[in-house]
Parts: sequence; C-alpha cells; structure tokens
Amino acid sequence: MGVWFTQVFDSVHCCRTTPLPHRAFGSLYAPLPSPPRSFSDVGLDDNWQACGSYGPNGDTYHDANGDPVINTSSFPDFKAMTDYAHSLGETAGWYGNNCICRDHCSDESCYQGDVNATIAFGFDSTKLDGCGAELDLDMWWGMFAKTGKNIMVRWKLTAGDWGQR
Repeated sequence: MGVWFTQVFDSVHCCRTTPLPHRAFGSLYAPLPSPPRSFSDVGLDDNWQACGSYGPNGDTYHDANGDPVINTSSFPDFKAMTDYAHSLGETAGWYGNNCICRDHCSDESCYQGDVNATIAFGFDSTKLDGCGAELDLDMWWGMFAKTGKNIMVRWKLTAGDWGQR
C-alpha cells in the first residue's frame, strides 16, 4: 500500500487523447459500447463541485464538516461512475483543490473530507490543482497514507502554485 506523487506540468493531462463524454464515464441512463483501449485511466476534471457558500466560513465547495459538496445534477452517483470505469478495466481519478470554485478552506477537516470522498467514491487517483487553499502536500500524503489504499496523487506545478514549493 502507498501513495504515489507525480507532477503534472501546466496543462498536460494523462492519459486520454480523445474526449470521453460524461455519459460514457459512468452512464446511469443507457448501456454504451466499451471505449477504445488506447488508455487505462479516465479522469474527471473540474466542475463536479456545487459551488456555493457553505458552513460558518462560507467555503465554496466544502460543507461545515469539510466534506466536498457534489453537483448531483450533473453527477448523481460518483460510486456508480467509478464502478463503471472499473468494469471496463480502467482506473478512475478526479481533481481536487479545483479552480472553478477556488475554495479557501485550508482546515484539516477539508483535507480529510476530500481524502474520505476519494476513497468512498472509489477513485484510484486524484490530481490536485493549485487554485484552492489546500496546499499542504505533506498533509495530503499523510492522510492518503493512513487510508491503506494505493492512491496516485498528481499535482499541477506552475509558477505561483503551491507557494513556490
């Protein structure tokens, strides 16, 4: 068991060359043919959050307990989505510390909420953008390591991100 950290530079995203429609990455509505086998990992980028104002601090996508708030209109069942990806032999990842909502939550509860959600939803990896306030890579590593599940953690490294770490 372990946590792997890799760096993703600028806008380079792994590993798909053609767009995978949202419905194909976990369709709850109709069976779809298997995608071509030119990749082994699918990832859900930004815009899965329900941007708003939550909890006493007005966090933009974490509730008062630190759990991420999901846009269930677009993504009604993350677990079914990742189960579908796994049934195709794919690993599934998602993005955190995202740019659309630019959450300012840096409490340990928000890190823990994101780690718990990653495991509960069945994601195999997370890619951390540098737009929100969760910039402590040591905290991310420690929390993922405690889950006992192998999780790949990637982060975007550009000038100004991650406090020049």
